[in-house]
This record gives sequence, C-alpha cells and structure tokens, in this order.
Amino acid sequence: PPVPFKYAYEAGRAPGGRPDRYVEQEGDGTGQIRGSYTYLDPNWTWQTVKYHFVHFRNLLFFIGKKLNRF
Repeated sequence: PPVPFKYAYEAGRAPGGRPDRYVEQEGDGTGQIRGSYTYLDPNWTWQTVKYHFVHFRNLLFFIGKKLNRF
C-alpha cells in the first residue's frame, strides 16, 4: 500500500550560486501525489508546473497545470 511522504529540494547550476530550480512533492496514504517544480528557463523566465496524480482502481491519472512566473 502507498506510504505517506513529503520532500523538497532546490539546486543551482553553479557551485555556491543561487538556486535556479525547485521541487516539492508529497503523497498521502491513499495513493495521491501532489507536487510542483519550478525552473529558470534560458530566457530568464521562471516556469512552474504543478501536478497531481490520483490512483483509482489500479489506474494512475495525471492532472497538471503549467504556470509562468516573472
């Protein structure tokens, strides 16, 4: 059965530099997983994708949404 979890991290391209990507994800004990990732694209625009996976009757459904951050 699914086990609840939660994690997050951030990373940068240059050692000691500022982060340019972020990830968060959590899952509950029912098989649902929610999360997001954000990154700085080559045009210096922040891009964010939020997602939600739902486990239902042995199928995994994906619900996602892309958001732009400036």
